[in-house]
Parts: sequence; C-alpha cells; structure tokens
Amino acid sequence: MSTTPPEGPLPSGAAAVPLDVEGIWFVDLTNETRAALGLDGGDRRVGDGFLRLSVGVERWARELSADGDVMYVYSEFFGGCGTHDVIAWRDGEILFGPWLTSTEDDGPPHVWVDPENMAINHGLRTLGVQATDKVDEFAQVGLDRY
Repeated sequence: MSTTPPEGPLPSGAAAVPLDVEGIWFVDLTNETRAALGLDGGDRRVGDGFLRLSVGVERWARELSADGDVMYVYSEFFGGCGTHDVIAWRDGEILFGPWLTSTEDDGPPHVWVDPENMAINHGLRTLGVQATDKVDEFAQVGLDRY
C-alpha cells in the first residue's frame, strides 16, 4: 500500500488501485506481479519472520517511499484465525514495524493481539487512518475486499 500512486513500471495487468480512504493505494503483489517486476526470487527476507517479503520487494518499497509512505502487508486467515505481517517505510527508512501479529498464541515470530490491534490496523493508524464505530481500519480503507 502506498499513500501516493506508485510511479515507475508496473507489469502488464498490475495496477495501483485507489482504496476507500483518499490518498491510499493498493498494489496486489501476486506471484505473476513479483515475477514481472523481477522481485520474486528466493531472496526472502529472513530473520524477521515474514513469509512472502523478498529483498527485491523490500528494495522496491523503499524506493517508492521517497514519494510517499509505503506499507507492505501480508494477511493469511482460515476459519477466523490468522496472521498479519506489516512493515512501512518513509523516505527509504522504516517508519513502522516489522510487526507480525496473530489471532492465536502461536508464539514467535508472531505476537498474539486482540483483533483491533492486528498489525495491519496498527500500521494504518500510523499512516493516519481512523476507525469508525462500525468498522476497523482494515475495513475503513477497503482492504476487506482483497
């Protein structure tokens, strides 16, 4: 996610999609998108517990953050249980995270938190998104559609 539309090459079929909060954009990093950008290699970021954040994607996000905040999010849920992995950059430096949270007490590298404080919600708060009485930050920006 980015607070400005990503500039530079996006592969055919990939798009920066505006979300429901003005100024926040979403780029789905599918396997095809990663491959087309040359960011899919086995250069997985290790040591922080991220499952899908490659060194190449991290490098691209840092570069994009020169033009606005960029937040990498990964969410995996099944049957109401799951995880959120988040890291955000501003001007090429880490703004938030890395933070890995879970709805269950699975132990490291994920931290158990209540649903309102899952990593994506907390990261969105760092970017200035505010929840309402009816929905959390995740739904407020429209990520629940993805």
